[in-house]
Amino acid sequence: MFTSDHGDMMGEHGRDEKLTPYKTSAGVPFIIRWPHQITEGKVVDSAYSSVDFAPTLLNMLGIDDAEFGFFEGLDFLKAILNGDLVVSDKHQIRYTVDTSEGTWAAAITQRFKLVLSNSDSPRGYLMQR
Repeated sequence: MFTSDHGDMMGEHGRDEKLTPYKTSAGVPFIIRWPHQITEGKVVDSAYSSVDFAPTLLNMLGIDDAEFGFFEGLDFLKAILNGDLVVSDKHQIRYTVDTSEGTWAAAITQRFKLVLSNSDSPRGYLMQR
């Protein structure tokens, strides 16, 4: 399994920090290889977040996350173990907010992102495939 922290803007949109809802700032890679369990080349095209990693990984280890009672994330193990090459749930929605200054909130699906900000007009994005 490979994952990392989200990225920096690196000058994109004239920004140089992590505190924005753009993909280059908020996107987190998650690559997993599990021979004979996960179909090689599988792509999960549904909206998930890093809070979903813990319950999913615990389930992979055979640990019922309900006994801990504090995970907010979704267990997506069934989605990655099914035989489909692409997992695509257009109804899956994730929410995120600017936790440092509280200036924006976003709702993200497989295809769309809506960003509400107290310093700008609402913005809607069609996600690239």
